[in-house]
Amino acid sequence: MRIEQAANILGLPKSVLDAMVSKGLIHSELDEVEVKALAILSRIWGDDHFLKMQMRKKKKTKRYEIALFPQYSTAELFVLKLYLRCKEGEKLSIEHVQDLSLAYLKFKLPRHLITKMRDAAYNLRRVKLSERKDITSFLLSFL
Repeated sequence: MRIEQAANILGLPKSVLDAMVSKGLIHSELDEVEVKALAILSRIWGDDHFLKMQMRKKKKTKRYEIALFPQYSTAELFVLKLYLRCKEGEKLSIEHVQDLSLAYLKFKLPRHLITKMRDAAYNLRRVKLSERKDITSFLLSFL
């Protein structure tokens, strides 16, 4: 069975299956055993009880990151946190973020990714002042 078919039948996002293929966990042409295993996984992943059990293993800050920003990768979260931690009026250059990513993540992040996450951080900070105390302090306290 092809990945696209399995995604439709099992109700799993194709991107998840593609990631599993790229990591060598499954093949692009799924055999019967892989389809059965994915069917079981899809039932487990969709069950809140098992999700809670998995989340308990994570550190508190990681749980909040996953819950608040599920769409972002580790590298994107790294950049978002850098910009959210900046004080009012403080500047953080793209080159400096690239240097930090090279030191901590062991690879240099592309400019477009840094710009995208800088904009996301600035948008979070642009919330009305009355809401900012609730939202930004809430977000910043966990990052």
